[in-house]
Amino acid sequence: MMFPQNLCLSTLRPTNGQPYSPEAVETLWAGKQVPPVLPFAQETVAHLRREGAPRVSISGVQEKISLRLVGDVLTPTEHDGEFILK
Repeated sequence: MMFPQNLCLSTLRPTNGQPYSPEAVETLWAGKQVPPVLPFAQETVAHLRREGAPRVSISGVQEKISLRLVGDVLTPTEHDGEFILK
């Protein structure tokens, strides 16, 4: 997967080769260095949506799953989600 060179993936501000600007790291991840690549496959998202649909409600027509930050890794969750993956 290709990422923008020297641009923050959140703010699109210039960086020194890092995926996120210091402001984004602080705002999004409370200072934790979270990898820009999720540790699960796109097929996992579809499976979680099918299985979690009766229990997790995130409004809108776009496919979405709920994520939590576990250590410094974004992890799918059915409860107490902190982030939405669209």
